[in-house]
Amino acid sequence: YGLKFAAESSGELKYVTIEYAGKYYNSLFHANAININAASVNIDHLIVQHVGDASDRQAYGIAISSGAAPTITDSTLRDIELTGIYQGGGASEIHNNNIQNTALGIKVIGGASNITENKIKNNVQGVSLNANTAYQFKNNRLTDNESVGSLTYYAMNTIADNHWENNGTGNRLAVKGAIGVNSIWDQDILLTDRLTIKTDTSLTIMPGVKIFAESLGYLEVSGQLLAEANNDEERIIFTSAQETPTAGDWRGLNFESNSSGHLKYVTVEYAGRSYYSSNPNGISISNASPTLDNILIQYIENTAYGIANGVVGGSSIIKNSIFQYIEGYGIKNASGEISNNISHYNGGGALLLGDFTFTENTLANNTTGIFIDSSQNNFQFENNIIQ
Repeated sequence: YGLKFAAESSGELKYVTIEYAGKYYNSLFHANAININAASVNIDHLIVQHVGDASDRQAYGIAISSGAAPTITDSTLRDIELTGIYQGGGASEIHNNNIQNTALGIKVIGGASNITENKIKNNVQGVSLNANTAYQFKNNRLTDNESVGSLTYYAMNTIADNHWENNGTGNRLAVKGAIGVNSIWDQDILLTDRLTIKTDTSLTIMPGVKIFAESLGYLEVSGQLLAEANNDEERIIFTSAQETPTAGDWRGLNFESNSSGHLKYVTVEYAGRSYYSSNPNGISISNASPTLDNILIQYIENTAYGIANGVVGGSSIIKNSIFQYIEGYGIKNASGEISNNISHYNGGGALLLGDFTFTENTLANNTTGIFIDSSQNNFQFENNIIQ
């Protein structure tokens, strides 16, 4: 069967091997090599291996329950039927371990643990992180797994400085949820559903990163989005996760009221998909003022109902950018400073309302070139080419 540390027990395992365990007994003693239940256990240089159950009860290497406070360091967990380390609750310290040849390396659904500097290799799935608790997952390395795994962000999580390489399914970490701690993306991401950057929180996306989005993929900015590259070769790209992408594959980006952002050398493509009554665009801006510089927005279409546009709303600075192959207008309802852009091969070049400065833009080969409907007296429209 295995070992079970009952509530209020304690122990120390150092240079111990546990192998060929995991036989199912009953619901009080699950098919795991080690169960830690509201106990305090120090584990160092442990080897857990060859763990499984012939009746397919899905055995874990180490299972940590509510109230437990183990320390697990410098240990190896390998050849395990289901999960290497399962964190259901408690406050664990899990550092510098090797987890390999499992169905799932680490699974977190609860607890306030610190999980750092672990090596997660050759598993079917590297991680599954889905806990609305104040845990940390930092400086871990995931390599040669069939998939990196999945992450649901919650406001109290700290997810930072992890590295993944040479994993299957495009080497992308699948994410959704709400980011509540300043975060950095420096590797490719799979956006599976809505992801919110919460108020007073920033997400920084490093040059060269690609964000692939499934059909419900949607980035909502209530805090700050910083996505800035230096040139076309380093572009940050938001695109479809489909093998053969088409316009309207995913939802898009949305800057909420009082949010902010700086986007430079960023591409947004194949967005515009409707979700219930919403009518997403490539980038939607609501009472916010992000700066968009050298942006490329293309292949935007709403395949359900309504019209999808390139960038909509706000009082933004939009410059040096290209809008093309868009069902609606390349630029719509955008006040602010709009200069030196190209909007071509769209349903419309630009639709402008309110107080704006629109200078030195080129609107070409659109179904409609320009539409201005402004009750303001102080808009500026100069040195543009419409053809």
